[in-house]
Amino acid sequence: ELEEAFSAFLEQQVAELIKKTQEWETDIFGFGYVAARHFATMQDWENYDWPEQYPEADIDFSVEMTLRRFGLQLSPPTSHRERRE
Repeated sequence: ELEEAFSAFLEQQVAELIKKTQEWETDIFGFGYVAARHFATMQDWENYDWPEQYPEADIDFSVEMTLRRFGLQLSPPTSHRERRE
């Protein structure tokens, strides 16, 4: 249940972040690199004008996660350097 709840939370947060990047018209995640693979030629890709299309693009994604070893933590974790000293 915890994995499902956290996955749903992350999906909501990521969806909001993607929407913001579309409002700001900036593809900070590089979705354009994936989209470009669907065009036969560079000229077709340039004619598509990804920066103009990005704000209205439908972006599908999913979040999958596996939690391992979760539980009570009594003190902050130490860094690798602190453990060696």
